[in-house]
Amino acid sequence: MVTFVAATDAPLKLSSGTLIAKHITIKGFWGAKVFEKMDPEKRRTLIGGLMSLAAQGKLTLDTEAIFPLGKIQNAVKFALIPSQKGKVSLRP
Repeated sequence: MVTFVAATDAPLKLSSGTLIAKHITIKGFWGAKVFEKMDPEKRRTLIGGLMSLAAQGKLTLDTEAIFPLGKIQNAVKFALIPSQKGKVSLRP
C-alpha cells in the first residue's frame, strides 16, 4: 500500500479486521526527511527514474482535479477537502 501525507492531517482510517485477517503489515516513513538526507546523485537518479516511468505511462496516480496555474488558490482549497480520492494537479 502506498499512501501520501494528507494536507488536512486527517487520520488514516484502516479496518483492523482486514489487517488482522489478511496478516497485513504497514510500515511508514517520512519521505521528505529521507529525501533531504539522500545523496544528491541518488536523488537525481530516483527522480529521473520516476519521471521516465511517468512518461511511459507506467507510473500513474489518481487525479481528482486539474487546475490551471493561475487558479492555484482554488486548487489548494480543493485539495484541503478531506474526501479527495486523488491528487490535485496544476497545469500551465
